[in-house]
Formats: sequence, structure tokens, C-alpha cells
Amino acid sequence: MRTKPRRGGLGLAIIVGALILGSPFRASCASTETVTIENLIATGYYIRLSVDPIRVKQDLTSQSPYTTYYGCTTVDVISSFAARFAVKVRPTSPAGGTWTATVRPAGLPKGRSKTRICVRGQAVDQSVLVAGSKVKVAEVTVIVMPN
Repeated sequence: MRTKPRRGGLGLAIIVGALILGSPFRASCASTETVTIENLIATGYYIRLSVDPIRVKQDLTSQSPYTTYYGCTTVDVISSFAARFAVKVRPTSPAGGTWTATVRPAGLPKGRSKTRICVRGQAVDQSVLVAGSKVKVAEVTVIVMPN
């Protein structure tokens, strides 16, 4: 029956033999600086957006208050860089409509700040939706770029 050879056993036996028998191979316990290991961090872009859903309501100030909806939300931003924001919106329900979105201010400094995103839907046909239900009628995409 063959057994696998053990690694490192001979070196340990020589050191133990040197300690026990007092052979000319002397073991020392002095510490020396042998290697310096660099600790690197990959610094990249970091951004955190805290945002609630935008609740849209009928825009009673528009010329078509029964088919025009408007709403805004405040976005809390923490970023490691000065950022420029852009937004786009698309309808997501059978109610359809033509949707637009704005973000103000669009340019934010590094650190903590706030911005506001607003949406407006025109020609939204709410009659195709179930009365009394909460329906996602549009989806906003936030685009962030270094400023």
C-alpha cells in the first residue's frame, strides 16, 4: 500500500532537532520586516438615491383636468462625485397618455443634497382602469452622470 509523502515534515524535524540537541543550526526568534503589503481601495463613483413613488393627481389647473395628471417627489442623494441628473418617463398601463418628466436642480454637488422629480401625463384615459385601485401608470428612469 502506497502512502502520499508528507510535505514540510523534514524542515520541522531539523528545527526541533536544533532546539533539543543544541546542534549548530541555531533557531532565532527575532522579528524582521520581510514584506510590505499595500492596502488599496478602488475609488469609484458611488451614489445613493432615496425616493418614494410619485403620486399623481388630476391637474385641475390644466385645460384638460380630467385627462391630465401631475405629481412630484423629493429625492435624497448621497454621492461621492458632483452629479448631473436627467429623467425619462414612459407609460406602463392601459391608460396610456403622453408623459413628460423634469428634474430640478439637475446638477448636484458631491455629498448630501436633494433634488425634485416631477411628472405630467396628458391624454391619460383613466376610464380603462379599475376604480379605487392603485395602478402604476408610468415609470421614471433616472440617469446619473458625473458633472
